[in-house]
Amino acid sequence: MQYYEAIRKARIEAGLTIKQLGEMIGIKESAMSRYERGQSKPSILVVIAIADALNVSLDYLVGRSNKR
Repeated sequence: MQYYEAIRKARIEAGLTIKQLGEMIGIKESAMSRYERGQSKPSILVVIAIADALNVSLDYLVGRSNKR
């Protein structure tokens, strides 16, 4: 699974909209949307914030593990 697919899947499973997740981590909805579509790669700090907000591991988000 690609990083953007993992972000989208975890966000949906958490019951959050793109806008809500963006607000939680302090980024704009448009940036969050680009990350989920694979049009832009988030910085490591953003990936950490996403993982924390969605309560998943970094390994899960980058496709190194299926374990959330």
